[in-house]
This record gives sequence, C-alpha cells and structure tokens, in this order.
Amino acid sequence: MKSLAALKYNPSEAIAFLKLPSELRDTAEEFILHPSLMNGALQACTILSRIADSESGFTTPFSLQELWIHG
Repeated sequence: MKSLAALKYNPSEAIAFLKLPSELRDTAEEFILHPSLMNGALQACTILSRIADSESGFTTPFSLQELWIHG
C-alpha cells in the first residue's frame, strides 16, 4: 500500500502528493490525519534527505517546521 503518489521538489521546498490507498478508505473517518498518509509524508522526507545529503548516509526527520492539510 503506497500513500506517496508523487513528489516534486527544489533546493528550498518540497510538495508531496499523498493519496489514501483504496483498501484503507473505510477507516479514513476514524482519523483527522490517517496514519498511512503520515507514513507517506515521512517517506517523502526520507527520500529528500537522501537526495540532499547522499554522502552522509540515511537520516530520518524528527520534527516538522510546518504541516498543511488540504482536502
């Protein structure tokens, strides 16, 4: 199940396009922000950190400066 549908980025910002997998849509109303979508957002951050700092190895974000929820 993939929730990260697309990722667009430049050196200063990124936009992750997330989509709740169809098999999880029955549980969507149980959450303000579905855990699968948060997982997709963290996957996007991980991909970006690998691209930005490929020489230093794997890093995982531990904080967010800003979160926008549209839908």
